[in-house]
Amino acid sequence: MVDGYGLMPSHTSNSNNMSSNSSVCSVEFEATEEQKATMTKKELRMLKNRESAARSRKRKRDMMEQLEGEVQALRNHNRALKARLDVYVATYGELQQQQQGDGGRAREQQQEREVQLQQQHEQQLRQEQQMRQVQQQQQQRQQQDYEQQQRLRRQEEEEEEEECRRREGGREEVDSLGTSSDEDDCEDEDEQED
Repeated sequence: MVDGYGLMPSHTSNSNNMSSNSSVCSVEFEATEEQKATMTKKELRMLKNRESAARSRKRKRDMMEQLEGEVQALRNHNRALKARLDVYVATYGELQQQQQGDGGRAREQQQEREVQLQQQHEQQLRQEQQMRQVQQQQQQRQQQDYEQQQRLRRQEEEEEEEECRRREGGREEVDSLGTSSDEDDCEDEDEQED
C-alpha cells in the first residue's frame, strides 16, 4: 500500500521482508550478507535464535545417537556377562554334584591337608627347639671355656706365687749367707702382676 506521499509504510515492507526471510531461514537457517544487511534488529535476532535452536537440536540429536549407541553396547556386554554367568552356574552345579557323588572325597582331601599342615607346624616347632638347644649348648661351652681360662689363669698365678714363695724361702737362707739378688726378682714379678 502506498501512503499519501507515495511511499510504502515501513512496517509493511518489514513484514514482507520477514516473511521472505523466514522462508529462506526455515530452509537454510543462514542468511547471506546481503539479506542480513536488509534485515532489522528484530529479524536478525530471530534469525540468530533460529540458527541457535537448529544447532541445539543437532547437538541433542547427536547426543541421543551417542547414548543409544552406548546403550546398545552395554546391552551386548550385559548379554555376554549373563552367558558367562550361566556357564559358571552350570559348572558350579556340576562340581557340587561331583563332590556329593564322591562320597566325601573332598572332605578327606581337606583333612589330609590339615594333617599335613599340622605336621609341618610340629616340624617347625621341633626345629626351633633344636636351634634353641644348640644355642644353649654353645653358650654353655663358651661359659665353660671362660671358666676354664679363669681357672688356668688362677692356677698360673698360684704357681707363680708358689715359685716366689720358694724363692723367698730360699732367699732367707741366702740372706743368711749374704746375697739378695733373687729377692729383687720376685718383687719385680709381683709388681708386674699388679
